[in-house]
Amino acid sequence: MIARKWGRIVNITGKSEPDGINGAFCAKAAVHSWAKGLSREVGRHGITVNCIPPGRIHSEQIRRNYTPDYRQWQADHEIPVGRYGEPGEIAAMAVFLASQHGSYVTGTVIPVDGGMRRFALPQIILGRGRRELTEELFFRSAQGQGRGSISLLIAVGIVGLQRLHQ
Repeated sequence: MIARKWGRIVNITGKSEPDGINGAFCAKAAVHSWAKGLSREVGRHGITVNCIPPGRIHSEQIRRNYTPDYRQWQADHEIPVGRYGEPGEIAAMAVFLASQHGSYVTGTVIPVDGGMRRFALPQIILGRGRRELTEELFFRSAQGQGRGSISLLIAVGIVGLQRLHQ
């Protein structure tokens, strides 16, 4: 990719928002941070690096693991657009990111999830230092705009992971 001065890396990841204690969330957040760090190193070579964490997408696994009633309940109560996504919707984002049209989009985490994600921390923290982020999150929390200490803890942890790759 470097020799050709062109390349695209699109990681299909998963949500990194903790619903509870689970090592998978940490691993997904690490991939998101790794992608951001890598994008900073290879961008000047015409290479972009992005992540797509999909939401609930119709698949054999979903149909096998969730009853139609549960899928409908989830669509009605947890997904703002009111439905599960289709595989082609993930593919459309991946095709865009892999195309020349996506040449200025790099180091991002772009959920294709019908609005299901509750937090936007990876987008909040990009390019910010730990102190600046801490001050902003405390301000947001005091103003009733943040999720308080849990957001701060997650954000500072992600900033720490990003620093490892810069």
